[in-house]
Amino acid sequence: MTRSTLANSAVQGNGVSGEESDRREVQVDALDDVARCRRLAAILDTSSQAMLAWDVNGGVVEANHAACALTRLSRDELLGTSIHELFPELPRLPHGEAPLPVRLELVLPRQRVERRLPVSVVVQTISGVPPLVAHALIRDDSRFVAAEQEVASHLTRIRLLEKELRTLLDNAPLIIFRLDPDTGQLSYLNRHAERLLRVPLDEALRTRDFIRRAHTDPGSSQAFDLAFAQARGGGRPAPYEARLRWFRSPADEPVEIAVRSTVYPLLSDTGEVVAIEGILVDISAEHEARTRLVQADRLFTLGMIAAGVAHEINNPAAFLTLGLTQLDRLIADPAISGSAGARDASRLIEELRASVDRISVIARDLRYFANPARQEPAQRTFVDVTHALESALTLTRAQIMEHARIVLDLRPVPPVLMNDGRLGQVLVNLLVNAAQAVARQTHRERVITAATRSSESYVEIAIADTGAGITPELVDRIWLPFFTTKGDAGTGLGLSISREIVESSGGTISVESPIHVSREESYGARFIVRLPLDAAKLTAPPSRSGRAPSSSDPPSALQRTASTSERPGERAADERGDEADITEADTTETIAEEHPPSSSERPSDAPRAHPRRRVLIVDDERPLARTLAAELGRRHDVSVAYDGAQALELLTGHSFDVILCDLHMPGMSGESLYARVCARNDPGAPAFVFMTGAAFGSESEAFLATAGRPLLEKPFPMARALEAIERASRERADRGPDHAAPSSPAASS
Repeated sequence: MTRSTLANSAVQGNGVSGEESDRREVQVDALDDVARCRRLAAILDTSSQAMLAWDVNGGVVEANHAACALTRLSRDELLGTSIHELFPELPRLPHGEAPLPVRLELVLPRQRVERRLPVSVVVQTISGVPPLVAHALIRDDSRFVAAEQEVASHLTRIRLLEKELRTLLDNAPLIIFRLDPDTGQLSYLNRHAERLLRVPLDEALRTRDFIRRAHTDPGSSQAFDLAFAQARGGGRPAPYEARLRWFRSPADEPVEIAVRSTVYPLLSDTGEVVAIEGILVDISAEHEARTRLVQADRLFTLGMIAAGVAHEINNPAAFLTLGLTQLDRLIADPAISGSAGARDASRLIEELRASVDRISVIARDLRYFANPARQEPAQRTFVDVTHALESALTLTRAQIMEHARIVLDLRPVPPVLMNDGRLGQVLVNLLVNAAQAVARQTHRERVITAATRSSESYVEIAIADTGAGITPELVDRIWLPFFTTKGDAGTGLGLSISREIVESSGGTISVESPIHVSREESYGARFIVRLPLDAAKLTAPPSRSGRAPSSSDPPSALQRTASTSERPGERAADERGDEADITEADTTETIAEEHPPSSSERPSDAPRAHPRRRVLIVDDERPLARTLAAELGRRHDVSVAYDGAQALELLTGHSFDVILCDLHMPGMSGESLYARVCARNDPGAPAFVFMTGAAFGSESEAFLATAGRPLLEKPFPMARALEAIERASRERADRGPDHAAPSSPAASS
């Protein structure tokens, strides 16, 4: 029951008239309104949110306690203050508009220093009695603004860190990627990948299975698939190595790199795999270095094999040389020389001798290639370019003849100052490359051309072929280490090493491809080696024939190879004065013949007027030792020992002038025997002359340099051996016996 109903009941019960009743009812309602207003005023006044109301003139007519606290004014000071003084930027709103939330600045009036507070205001236009224009709810945003500024500062720092991180990732020497775990689609790729693989990022992101497709070879793609599957299951796969290969179109040159890959899952807080991430490290340089080490090891092994082969060839070749000399003497016997078969036998001996000479040349070249660094640049010698080309053709003859015809265009050229073994290495490599190039084409005749010519400043060697040639894109790359167009058949080292050898000698090496044969046709490649002649202006030493080469010299072996009319006997006779050399390295004493034997000279000729010497031959090759003893026994008193131990036994009870000792023997080497003999400090100790059919190692070179003893390289002509024995005997007589043994590991054996 309402208050007015109660009032009506009371009026009726007291006999009050109706007008009086209405008047009392109005009074009761007014009392209710007043009470409600007081309650509302109390609520508003105690609210924590500031509230203001202003009239049509903008003067403040109401303000609660929170508004007074916010403005630093009492209620009396605040009432009547212009709302625009408090809020200079307060918008004017027409009546009846919906509440308007705005961010304003509250100006604190009547302060010594003007202060402004950031506030949030909700303005509502109203009308009433007395007439009010608007009221506002005001919230102090100082703390919120500070928080917003702090958040903004954090966001700025986050964006800066994100930018720095992205810059770091983009410039890191890595390929960093992120994949969708369900589809494998690329969702992130850093900029370094764009530079390394030469593919735009947007194209890579659009390409389906980009990362997997870059793993082109089967082993790489299988490794990636396994790692992706393990990471997708939440595991962390082991790193793997792979090769990435990418090209935008078949016409583009592919990009290929070796990488070490690490793939791992990106997990959410609940352990769910949300992405697959990976890091690929470019290990191309490391891979090439490892390949270089493997190749170097293979080349070292090949060199050791070549040295062993040369040793095994030279010992029987030396035996054959001495045996043929004995046969020469037998045929020269008057009882046989007049027989019908003597002339045929003599011709056969000459043919056999020519074959042995060829074997000796091959073995000698194998020794040089087994140790091309035997002569350092400071020990370079004047090299007969034509002879170097001859040696290279000898080594590559089988491979070239199988595929091509050789054409020679050789002109007389002066010698060049260079390491002959290294020059031979360059020429062999160029000839082998030419043979392989022509072997791959079937459209025209397979021809390899070798040419020499010279100018005032250089000697030029050109090797040309009729192969397919080299594309312009690859001309510059063929000189890079480990670059090859032969697949597994090539090492990619030949041309890079050749270039290094030529340039270290002051020369140049270049290529022309294709060769313009005619207006309509061009093919093949021509490699041109130019070696300087500046150093050759010095007085060159005599050639192997004992004089400087000239244009009037007989044709070289290389030129004779191109001739089909010569007879083996003629060739052998022409080369009698060009027997195998004794080594001319600085580490050994050189024994040279001032007057080499003529083509008609035979061991049966009258011996020189030298006294008989006591000679001990020490060699584990029994046939060679016996044959050598038989030949030397015609002029000297010779004993034979087949190892170092037998030699020491003979030295205990006998006296010798010279020991002709093999350098490399099983058990006790020639070096060890030399050390044992020197350790005896015997004034009558014999002089040593060493023999070898093997390539030199660093230890052997060091020993020979220290000992300073002569060295005969097998096979050698008998005249050289006799001269070495006589010279060693004279030196022994002039200087006394050999002195203390050199410091070497063999000295204690």
